[in-house]
Amino acid sequence: MYWFFSHLGDTYLGRCLAGFDPDGEDIDTLPPHFKEGMENEHIAGAMQLSYGGILKKYPNIESVLLLFLASIVYHADTFIRPYVNANSKHPFNDIAILHRPELLNNLRELVTLEPGGSVQQATGVPRYTKILKFIRKIGEENNRGLERVERAIESIPMSVRSAIDDLAVAGGNVTAQMVYDALEQVSQNVKEVVKNEVRTEVIAAMQELRDLLPPPAATPIRAHRPQINMDLGNAGTVYPQYSYVDPHAKGVKKVGRENVYVVPSGFEFSSPSLRNAWIFWFYGKVDNQSQKSDGSLYSTPVKPYRFIEPKMLPEKLRKTFNNCWCPILDYMQRAVEADDSVTVPLPTAPSTEFINITYEMAMNVLKSEHPDLFTRSGHSSWTVATWSKELRNSKKRKHGACA
Repeated sequence: MYWFFSHLGDTYLGRCLAGFDPDGEDIDTLPPHFKEGMENEHIAGAMQLSYGGILKKYPNIESVLLLFLASIVYHADTFIRPYVNANSKHPFNDIAILHRPELLNNLRELVTLEPGGSVQQATGVPRYTKILKFIRKIGEENNRGLERVERAIESIPMSVRSAIDDLAVAGGNVTAQMVYDALEQVSQNVKEVVKNEVRTEVIAAMQELRDLLPPPAATPIRAHRPQINMDLGNAGTVYPQYSYVDPHAKGVKKVGRENVYVVPSGFEFSSPSLRNAWIFWFYGKVDNQSQKSDGSLYSTPVKPYRFIEPKMLPEKLRKTFNNCWCPILDYMQRAVEADDSVTVPLPTAPSTEFINITYEMAMNVLKSEHPDLFTRSGHSSWTVATWSKELRNSKKRKHGACA
């Protein structure tokens, strides 16, 4: 009923689903959105990095994807990152822009909840929302007014005394102290009336009103993440090594012995889509964070996966990397390197445009050499691990056919 009969652009239902109180004054809060559009180089780059394939196939949904991206940026630290820090295999950890700190910081400056860009006003908002805000404003103004009245009353004795002193000096037959004491008593009585009767009643009424009204939405506190040296020439700074005991170690790296690895303790390889895996193959996870025993976070960047030597991984992760990542991504990188028109940039991180172009190039080679993979149902939603497994099977089938 709502989808068919509501006004075009009505976002009331969306706000209810987002958890806003439909009877509260914050129901007209705008969604996170960008102050600018695709003309901004940072937004355009992030859109290509995050939704390049979708944009190419469905360019008409650009405006929706811009809202998706803005929401990810706005909630990156307050909502998304706690899941990532708690579990490195969580799907949120595969959001590419979370591991591009410089780009993410630039995007934060462009996200707002105020009217701007393509989002200028809240639609589908109940009329009483403005009334609720007005009532709150009146209450605040009343409190400030009462405070001003009290300050004015406090100043009465001094003002009168000054005037009486002037009269006493001139005439000599007015006792200033007597008048001052009397006026001070009157002032105190008036203050007590205001404080104990008027102010008490107003405060009680306003408290009742506040109890009826939902509290305003809290402003998210955005944690300042540690700065990371992006000078990729200094590999020792950007790509540290981590020493710890691998509970699954065997042989030379036996259990109980501390060894050096290129990923932090507790790190897990996730299983993202092939395109996101291609991004991490070149970018790594520069903005990765780990949790200390006291719950605090510290920076534990992971180098681009193409630079990872399996022997520098803990036992369990080495198997995952060799079986689930390397088969398909090594194949794709060789396909790109074989093309004379492309020079794989080493060691600096490539541009988003490079990522998109080389991904399509590698996929075209894969389609040419292993067309059977693309006839399989659901191949477009395979994870990197599935692509590796299916590529191995395709090679076996191809080898068997040649034999």
